[in-house]
Amino acid sequence: YNPWRNSVAGSFGTGREISLEYGFELITVYPPNCAEACRMCDGLLLPGSSQDILSTYWGEDTFVRDYIYDEYKHDAMAIEHFVKAGKPIFGVCGGLQALNVYFGGSLKHVITNENILDHRDEDEKHEIEIKEGSMLYEAFGTTSARVNSMHGWVIDRLAPALTVTAINKKDGLI
Repeated sequence: YNPWRNSVAGSFGTGREISLEYGFELITVYPPNCAEACRMCDGLLLPGSSQDILSTYWGEDTFVRDYIYDEYKHDAMAIEHFVKAGKPIFGVCGGLQALNVYFGGSLKHVITNENILDHRDEDEKHEIEIKEGSMLYEAFGTTSARVNSMHGWVIDRLAPALTVTAINKKDGLI
Protein backbone atom coordinates (compact mmCIF):
# COMPACT_ATOMS: atom_id res chain seq x y z
CA TYR A 1 0.00 0.00 0.00
CA ASN A 2 1.41 3.36 -1.04
CA PRO A 3 -0.42 6.23 0.66
CA TRP A 4 1.32 8.85 -1.50
CA ARG A 5 0.34 7.82 -5.03
CA ASN A 6 -1.05 4.89 -6.92
CA SER A 7 1.69 3.30 -8.97
CA VAL A 8 1.35 3.01 -12.72
CA ALA A 9 1.30 -0.77 -12.40
CA GLY A 10 -1.51 -0.61 -9.83
CA SER A 11 -3.49 2.19 -11.45
CA PHE A 12 -3.56 0.88 -14.99
CA GLY A 13 -3.53 -2.85 -14.26
CA THR A 14 -1.43 -3.62 -17.32
CA GLY A 15 1.57 -1.47 -16.39
CA ARG A 16 3.52 -4.41 -14.99
CA GLU A 17 2.76 -6.54 -18.07
CA ILE A 18 3.77 -3.72 -20.42
CA SER A 19 7.00 -3.15 -18.51
CA LEU A 20 7.90 -6.84 -18.72
CA GLU A 21 7.10 -6.99 -22.43
CA TYR A 22 9.32 -3.99 -23.21
CA GLY A 23 12.11 -4.89 -20.80
CA PHE A 24 11.88 -2.32 -18.03
CA GLU A 25 10.86 -2.41 -14.39
CA LEU A 26 8.46 -0.09 -12.60
CA ILE A 27 9.37 0.98 -9.07
CA THR A 28 6.99 3.03 -6.94
CA VAL A 29 8.78 6.12 -5.68
CA TYR A 30 7.60 7.65 -2.41
CA PRO A 31 9.29 9.95 0.15
CA PRO A 32 11.23 7.34 2.15
CA ASN A 33 12.85 5.85 -0.97
CA CYS A 34 13.27 8.85 -3.33
CA ALA A 35 17.07 8.92 -3.16
CA GLU A 36 17.46 5.14 -3.47
CA ALA A 37 14.93 4.92 -6.32
CA CYS A 38 16.76 7.70 -8.16
CA ARG A 39 20.05 5.82 -7.87
CA MET A 40 18.40 2.61 -9.17
CA CYS A 41 16.32 4.08 -12.01
CA ASP A 42 17.20 5.42 -15.46
CA GLY A 43 14.30 7.89 -15.40
CA LEU A 44 11.12 8.99 -13.66
CA LEU A 45 7.55 8.57 -14.91
CA LEU A 46 5.09 10.90 -13.19
CA PRO A 47 1.56 9.61 -13.87
CA GLY A 48 -1.65 11.53 -13.41
CA SER A 49 -3.46 11.73 -10.12
CA SER A 50 -6.93 12.14 -8.70
CA GLN A 51 -5.61 14.97 -6.51
CA ASP A 52 -5.18 18.51 -7.78
CA ILE A 53 -2.09 20.62 -7.10
CA LEU A 54 -2.75 23.35 -4.56
CA SER A 55 -2.56 26.83 -6.13
CA THR A 56 -0.36 28.05 -3.29
CA TYR A 57 2.52 26.25 -5.05
CA TRP A 58 2.43 28.84 -7.85
CA GLY A 59 1.72 31.81 -5.58
CA GLU A 60 -2.09 31.96 -5.61
CA ASP A 61 -4.67 31.01 -3.03
CA THR A 62 -7.54 30.27 -5.43
CA PHE A 63 -7.47 26.53 -4.79
CA VAL A 64 -6.73 25.32 -1.27
CA ARG A 65 -7.85 22.02 0.24
CA ASP A 66 -7.00 20.09 3.34
CA TYR A 67 -5.62 16.85 1.93
CA ILE A 68 -4.58 13.98 4.19
CA TYR A 69 -1.32 13.99 2.25
CA ASP A 70 0.07 16.33 -0.37
CA GLU A 71 0.95 14.43 -3.54
CA TYR A 72 2.61 17.42 -5.19
CA LYS A 73 4.98 17.77 -2.24
CA HIS A 74 5.99 14.15 -2.85
CA ASP A 75 6.27 14.70 -6.62
CA ALA A 76 8.50 17.73 -6.05
CA MET A 77 10.84 15.61 -3.88
CA ALA A 78 11.10 12.95 -6.59
CA ILE A 79 11.55 15.55 -9.36
CA GLU A 80 14.33 17.24 -7.38
CA HIS A 81 16.29 13.98 -7.01
CA PHE A 82 16.01 13.13 -10.71
CA VAL A 83 16.80 16.68 -11.88
CA LYS A 84 19.93 16.80 -9.70
CA ALA A 85 20.97 13.41 -11.10
CA GLY A 86 20.43 14.62 -14.68
CA LYS A 87 17.96 11.82 -15.38
CA PRO A 88 14.95 12.15 -17.72
CA ILE A 89 11.45 12.75 -16.38
CA PHE A 90 8.25 12.06 -18.31
CA GLY A 91 5.06 13.63 -16.96
CA VAL A 92 1.63 12.41 -18.02
CA CYS A 93 -1.44 14.55 -17.29
CA GLY A 94 -1.08 15.56 -13.62
CA GLY A 95 2.60 14.56 -13.82
CA LEU A 96 3.14 17.12 -16.59
CA GLN A 97 1.30 19.71 -14.50
CA ALA A 98 3.56 18.87 -11.52
CA LEU A 99 6.66 19.40 -13.68
CA ASN A 100 5.31 22.74 -14.90
CA VAL A 101 4.63 23.95 -11.34
CA TYR A 102 7.99 22.62 -10.08
CA PHE A 103 9.86 24.65 -12.71
CA GLY A 104 7.89 27.86 -12.04
CA GLY A 105 4.75 27.62 -14.16
CA SER A 106 1.10 27.85 -13.16
CA LEU A 107 -2.19 26.07 -13.82
CA LYS A 108 -5.81 27.13 -14.38
CA HIS A 109 -9.25 25.54 -14.40
CA VAL A 110 -10.51 24.56 -17.84
CA ILE A 111 -13.36 26.80 -18.94
CA THR A 112 -15.79 24.96 -21.21
CA ASN A 113 -17.35 26.87 -24.12
CA GLU A 114 -17.79 26.35 -27.87
CA ASN A 115 -14.04 26.86 -28.51
CA ILE A 116 -12.65 24.78 -25.64
CA LEU A 117 -13.18 21.05 -25.17
CA ASP A 118 -14.51 19.66 -21.94
CA HIS A 119 -11.23 18.15 -20.75
CA ARG A 120 -13.02 16.29 -17.96
CA ASP A 121 -14.55 13.78 -20.40
CA GLU A 122 -12.35 10.68 -20.47
CA ASP A 123 -14.16 9.44 -23.60
CA GLU A 124 -13.58 12.65 -25.59
CA LYS A 125 -10.87 11.88 -28.13
CA HIS A 126 -9.30 14.87 -29.83
CA GLU A 127 -6.51 15.66 -32.26
CA ILE A 128 -3.20 16.99 -31.03
CA GLU A 129 -0.52 18.71 -33.05
CA ILE A 130 2.95 17.35 -32.28
CA LYS A 131 5.82 19.78 -32.88
CA GLU A 132 8.39 18.61 -35.43
CA GLY A 133 11.83 18.11 -33.91
CA SER A 134 10.42 17.32 -30.47
CA MET A 135 11.22 14.09 -28.62
CA LEU A 136 7.55 13.12 -29.04
CA TYR A 137 7.80 13.65 -32.81
CA GLU A 138 11.02 11.61 -32.95
CA ALA A 139 9.37 8.77 -30.99
CA PHE A 140 6.21 8.56 -33.12
CA GLY A 141 7.30 10.11 -36.45
CA THR A 142 4.10 12.09 -36.88
CA THR A 143 2.75 15.58 -36.27
CA SER A 144 -0.74 14.39 -35.39
CA ALA A 145 -2.34 11.95 -32.96
CA ARG A 146 -5.70 11.29 -31.28
CA VAL A 147 -5.67 11.33 -27.49
CA ASN A 148 -8.17 11.57 -24.66
CA SER A 149 -8.26 14.00 -21.75
CA MET A 150 -9.68 13.70 -18.29
CA HIS A 151 -8.76 16.73 -16.21
CA GLY A 152 -10.14 20.00 -14.96
CA TRP A 153 -6.78 21.81 -14.85
CA VAL A 154 -4.45 22.86 -17.67
CA ILE A 155 -1.15 24.70 -17.93
CA ASP A 156 -1.70 28.44 -17.77
CA ARG A 157 1.81 29.92 -17.63
CA LEU A 158 4.42 27.57 -19.07
CA ALA A 159 7.55 27.28 -16.91
CA PRO A 160 10.53 28.98 -18.60
CA ALA A 161 12.57 25.75 -18.53
CA LEU A 162 9.92 23.81 -20.49
CA THR A 163 9.11 23.64 -24.20
CA VAL A 164 5.71 22.80 -25.66
CA THR A 165 5.83 19.58 -27.70
CA ALA A 166 2.11 19.12 -28.42
CA ILE A 167 -1.10 21.14 -28.30
CA ASN A 168 -4.78 20.38 -28.67
CA LYS A 169 -5.66 21.28 -32.28
CA LYS A 170 -9.14 22.56 -31.38
CA ASP A 171 -8.44 24.82 -28.40
CA GLY A 172 -4.65 25.24 -28.42
CA LEU A 173 -4.17 24.00 -24.86
CA ILE A 174 -0.90 22.26 -24.00
